[in-house]
Amino acid sequence: MRQDPTLSPPEAHTVSAFCPYRGLLPYGAEDADSFFGREDDVTACLRRLRDAGVLTVVGPSGIGKSSLVLAGVVPALTRAGTSVFVTTPGAHPLDSLTGLKPRGRQTLVVDQAEEAVTVCFHAAERERYFAALAAHVGAGGALVLSLRADHIGDLAPYPDVARVLEEGLYLLGPMGEADLRSAVEGPARRAGLRLEPGLVDLLVREVEGEPAALPLLSHVLRETWARREGPTLTVAGYRDTGGVRHAVAQSAEALYDSMDDAQRGRLRSLLLRLVTPSEDGDAVRARLSRANLAMDEAHLQLVEQLVDARLVSIDGDTVQIAHEALFRVWPRLRGWLDDDVEGQRLCHHLVGAADAWDAMDRPESELYRGLRLTRTLEWRERARPDLNDIECAFLAESSALSESELRTAQERVRRERRVNRRLRGALTGVAVLAVFGLVTGVLAVRSAERSEGDRDRARSAADLADARAAGAVALQHQDRSVTQFATLRADRIGLFDGTTGAPQGTISLPSLTPAARITYLPDSSGLLVAGLDGRTWTVDTKQGPWVDRACAIAGRNLSHAEWKEYFPGRAYEITCPQWPAGS
Repeated sequence: MRQDPTLSPPEAHTVSAFCPYRGLLPYGAEDADSFFGREDDVTACLRRLRDAGVLTVVGPSGIGKSSLVLAGVVPALTRAGTSVFVTTPGAHPLDSLTGLKPRGRQTLVVDQAEEAVTVCFHAAERERYFAALAAHVGAGGALVLSLRADHIGDLAPYPDVARVLEEGLYLLGPMGEADLRSAVEGPARRAGLRLEPGLVDLLVREVEGEPAALPLLSHVLRETWARREGPTLTVAGYRDTGGVRHAVAQSAEALYDSMDDAQRGRLRSLLLRLVTPSEDGDAVRARLSRANLAMDEAHLQLVEQLVDARLVSIDGDTVQIAHEALFRVWPRLRGWLDDDVEGQRLCHHLVGAADAWDAMDRPESELYRGLRLTRTLEWRERARPDLNDIECAFLAESSALSESELRTAQERVRRERRVNRRLRGALTGVAVLAVFGLVTGVLAVRSAERSEGDRDRARSAADLADARAAGAVALQHQDRSVTQFATLRADRIGLFDGTTGAPQGTISLPSLTPAARITYLPDSSGLLVAGLDGRTWTVDTKQGPWVDRACAIAGRNLSHAEWKEYFPGRAYEITCPQWPAGS
């Protein structure tokens, strides 16, 4: 028995009362003594970090990236005297860098770096965050990241940090058989536990070649430890767990079955709050403060139950699902997630918006409005989620503000309608007045035109009568000078022969012997009198002393003033060489 330590009686071993396996939780720096199976990877990572100043551990979910960095690389750096600052980005990645010392004095470790693009939805903040990482390296600081392989392409829009990270790229693959045996046997040996022969072989066969099986392996070992016989982990205990692929689902379902309907409703609501769909539709873990989840004592007890079952983890005041493997292997949770993807997005946005509103002293500008408020209220009515006091107050204030703005808008519409009706009435009145004014104006113009026409016709009639009177004088009077003056008067009126005269018009003088015609000269300087016998007379219209002599027209004498009235604008002197001097 002394030759084989495994044959020693149990009382000869110091058996730890604590399980050496972390279940779904990643190994941290405090678990470095129980972290086995990745010794070669730790050595390679430290060498890459030393050579490039940057280490980017990339691999699929469940490969063990976080455990490698936190339980392997970080303890090695700390033992070497290096100052290390460990962060996770979260919804506001810039806030995670608050405690980082300037000018490269620390090695910055970013675990789950994909959260900067899967949880943070502000493009400008993401850009500033990655610029800060590049600046840290540029200032001489070392940088270590763990990043899911399916999100490495998300760094392409940030070339500064992408070029830096690719220099220290380390692709983490699945464990080989030797490493898997070490990961199972090493923690058991340190805890003083025995492994029943055949158990390790069974476990290795179950997970070998599976890149995302490590958290499931750790969980099934923890469940096997809970079913141990003394210090020995048995094959029977392992089979009772449901095996590697069913142990997690069996543990979660057992917890669900132990609850009543009210507790199950709280469980569903709480787990959905801890999951958010990424921009590409994949479910990712969300970190929430315990205050956001512990709405009352019942919710607080539920959180503790989930922690005890290793389905969620608590880091300080932050709560999150233990591992994303839970989404894949627990069918009930998978069904909840598939039922209401949009509801998860609304819930996640509501949590962040309500927290920001409360932190900013609850301003109206941060409240929901419009379509987002409508959709969130419809989701709350449909899903009946458990909301904390801040979230309930946020939605209540948003609804009240929306109703107030709606009433204000309706009142404004009513006022505008009244004003529009008054304007339409006023415009109708103005239009009627304008039409009335237009009609009145047209009638006035037509009346004025008729009056003007009547005056013209009266004037023409008077002129015609006057011309006929002058013509009668011209036809009957024997004195040539009187005849010519009468003829000139009739011609000036333009109506002697019943037509309108013109500067070059002609009138007949049938009383002249012999018969003659009078024609205006083209320059309007006088009249040309031509007799039918060939004799001509010139009637000069220039002013002369003879105009003061009286002349009888139509049986009466004209004074000088009357003469001007008959011949306005000028005086006329008619002379004729054949007449006696002074005629």
